[in-house]
Amino acid sequence: MTFALDLAAGRPPVARVSGTAEDLAGHRTAVDEAVAAHGAVLLRGLDLRDEAAAEAAVRAVTSTPMTEREAFAPRATYRPGLHSPTEWPPDQPMCMHHELSYALRVPSRQVFVCLTAPEGGGAVGLA
Repeated sequence: MTFALDLAAGRPPVARVSGTAEDLAGHRTAVDEAVAAHGAVLLRGLDLRDEAAAEAAVRAVTSTPMTEREAFAPRATYRPGLHSPTEWPPDQPMCMHHELSYALRVPSRQVFVCLTAPEGGGAVGLA
């Protein structure tokens, strides 16, 4: 597996990766360092074909799964710490993801996995 970080002014850092979710675990330190230095990193190129692969990728870069408790934008729980997207009208922008930022104990890391790319748009706002 390769891990190459691309930095471009005005854009979030993008790590070009190859391999499977299981391979990603070997690059946890590089992911942690990129997140610490830049606040976020997009991982592009992993071979993620289903929910099991998505879960393996999430587990490779996180330590504690988040419990979903947001009533405003409910999601289905596939597995502990792995949730569905919120149903949202395609003609309206998605509200900001704040992922329990108002709680006394906030998640230390947010991980979003896209198994099927949208035909258009697809931006995820984080607050």
